[in-house]
Amino acid sequence: MPFGGVFSVLPTPFSASGDVDLDSLRRIVNLFIADGVDGFTALGVTSEVARLTDAERDRVLETILAHVGGRLPVVAGTTADGLRSCIEYTRRAKAAGAEAVMISRRAWRRSIHMRSRSISPRSRQPSTFRSSCRTIHLLEELMAGAAGAMTGFAFPAILVKVVSLFRAGDVYEAAREFYAKVPPSYL
Repeated sequence: MPFGGVFSVLPTPFSASGDVDLDSLRRIVNLFIADGVDGFTALGVTSEVARLTDAERDRVLETILAHVGGRLPVVAGTTADGLRSCIEYTRRAKAAGAEAVMISRRAWRRSIHMRSRSISPRSRQPSTFRSSCRTIHLLEELMAGAAGAMTGFAFPAILVKVVSLFRAGDVYEAAREFYAKVPPSYL
């Protein structure tokens, strides 16, 4: 399955008592679908995944997959501190129905090398899909050939419009829209 457009890295909402708020998660999914996103990433670093138990991770992913219901692709974050945990999270994501997984190096780790063949003997060399919470270089990345953005940016409708304008060949209008809507402090 080719990926492109705007993939939103979903936040994980919590109740006042600290429990995962699955009803709010479903509302966020609905809001982002209405905003026109092309897919979702569950359990990314910006999803507060480090705060979740394994059971909560599973519930969050299963809730997203069930609520999306195949309308859009869902990528599951399976980053872990160790290779064995990463492989286990990847297996569980595949069994749950995720279309792909996202594995990133932990920011505090500098010498962990995980190749795609270590995670799954059937995996192909992963294609690059830029992931960043800060969309500083979105236009430049699109001009360089990026297929889209995978981001935790809270207002995906803005990025959906920018990517749509860019794909339609209106780079000037895409830039005007982007720089008019993204606060300078965010850049």
